[in-house]
Amino acid sequence: MAGIAPQKLSADILEHVNSNAITQQPMSDAHDTAVIRALRSLPDIQHRVGCLLIDIQRLIGVFNIDPNRVVDIIIDCFMSSVRFYWGFYIALLDASPWCKGPAESKKVAHLVGWKLQFYINGPESDYRYTDELSTVAALLISHGLIRLVDLYPMVEPEDGGAIRKEFEEWRENMKEMSSSGGRNLLSMMGELEAMGENGEDKTVAESDSKTTESGRKNQHALICNKLLSVGCISDALVYLKRFPFLARVHPQIADLAVHIIEKSTDGLYRTIDCVKAPMAPRIRIANPISLSLDETDQPRSAWGLPDIR
Repeated sequence: MAGIAPQKLSADILEHVNSNAITQQPMSDAHDTAVIRALRSLPDIQHRVGCLLIDIQRLIGVFNIDPNRVVDIIIDCFMSSVRFYWGFYIALLDASPWCKGPAESKKVAHLVGWKLQFYINGPESDYRYTDELSTVAALLISHGLIRLVDLYPMVEPEDGGAIRKEFEEWRENMKEMSSSGGRNLLSMMGELEAMGENGEDKTVAESDSKTTESGRKNQHALICNKLLSVGCISDALVYLKRFPFLARVHPQIADLAVHIIEKSTDGLYRTIDCVKAPMAPRIRIANPISLSLDETDQPRSAWGLPDIR
């Protein structure tokens, strides 16, 4: 992977995606097929992936390494570089023997689910790793390397009752806020005693900690958020159809859904929008007609109208 500039990698992928004729395919399927096809057609990436896989096979044979441990390390490296080198790791796993068939793909999905369970039971500092791992899981699902149906049983909470209980608690909090007259800017600032030693607002810190705690306990919402972030709408709709209230409890999901709808309908909206569309030129009259009652000079009233008395 050394020597590959992140900007060049992303630019090459987008160039190959845009050059493919995928307009007749569904949105998510077209995205997945185009990206995989683009990665497979980039000779530089394929050469590096091939050399790396050969080295991995040699290390497994020489040191008798467990292959499951190898793919675990690859996913850890994927997490640390998911922002810039996600395309390389997608190409690596696509060419590897770990994602060649449904049985192998299911094992990778279970491994990702096991890692999610490991981080959710750890300290709060592990939430960053949960966020990165959820992004990796969403990318693997969106590119067809693993399936959501295989990952779903491994994600916390295991039953939908806990998610519905979270919604009931959120609704009770909304009722309490509405009964107390809502929250204005002055009440959200908190009391003077709410300021920390370094001038930090304890109220805001507590709100952020609650959001982090909710994201740690409800990994389904986090994965749904990541699926929408990478454009995997079909799998994200699985969550939204089963838990329609998920977007109400987690506003970031609603924001992403609105953003996707806005971008999808922007082209059509601009063609029919009467405000943004260019206005037709107005008709100009060559000889304007005088609207005054009398064109002769007459005394006028205080309001500027002709005095007809």
